Amino acid sequence: MICKATSLGSLRPAVPFLLYIRPELAIISGTTLASNSAEVRRTIVATILVVDDSMFQRHAVAKVLKEDGYDVIEADNGLTGLDRMERDKPDAVILDLIMPRCSGFEALEVLNKRGNRIPVFVFTADIQSTSRQRCLDLGATAFLNKPLNKEELQGVLNRHLSKGDPNGGHSLSN
Repeated sequence: MICKATSLGSLRPAVPFLLYIRPELAIISGTTLASNSAEVRRTIVATILVVDDSMFQRHAVAKVLKEDGYDVIEADNGLTGLDRMERDKPDAVILDLIMPRCSGFEALEVLNKRGNRIPVFVFTADIQSTSRQRCLDLGATAFLNKPLNKEELQGVLNRHLSKGDPNGGHSLSN
C-alpha cells in the first residue's frame, strides 16, 4: 500500500516524514496518511547486488528479491562483483564464497581493507564453522547456507535493511 504521510491520523498537512511500508519496501514522503491518496512524492527501493558464479543460484535469489520489491544487479564472480559495487553503489550484497577469478573470501578481504559499510550477506554451500567465522571476521553481516531458503533470506534482509538511509548512506543495518 502506497500513500502520502505526515501525521498518523491527521488529514491536515503537517511536517513531512518518511514512512517505511512492507512488502513493497517503499519509502514515501508526503502530507497525509490516507488510503485514497494517489499522490506520492518519492519512492526509494533498496538495490541488492547478487554475486554468484552459478547462474541458477543468481537467478533464484534475484527472483525472490524482485518479488519482494528490491532492485537487483548481478555479477558472476568476486572481481566483477567488486567492480559492480564500485560502479553501481548497491545498498547490500549477497555473496557466494567459492567462485573463479576472485572468491567471496578474497572479495570480503578487499572490502574489509576499503572500510566497507555496505551489508554483505554470505550465501554459500560451505557449512564449515571456520568459514562462517572467517566471513564474520572479515565484516560479513550474516551467513546464509544454500540451498535458498526464501523465508530465511527475507528475514535476514528485513532485519538489516528495514531501517536506515537507502539513499546511498550505506548505513542500512539496525
